[in-house]
Amino acid sequence: MSSELVPPGELYQAAMLLSGVGDALGYRNCRWEYCESGPQIHRELEELGGLAAIETKPPEWRVSDDTVLHLATAEALNSGR
Repeated sequence: MSSELVPPGELYQAAMLLSGVGDALGYRNCRWEYCESGPQIHRELEELGGLAAIETKPPEWRVSDDTVLHLATAEALNSGR
């Protein structure tokens, strides 16, 4: 790990991006959002070809209401409103 500090803006952007991607993956058009079986999700993900094989974009991978609220919060924080 580098001894240089990462600018806070870059950390913020990375956190927002990773949070949105994680939410889209975990949501999967409401299919996985409330699934309590990790093994089932892993099986289905494997059937899709694994993480490297999927593209998280609409219509196959819509964002959830949580992601929409997350984006609105990020926009408000970024704009100073």
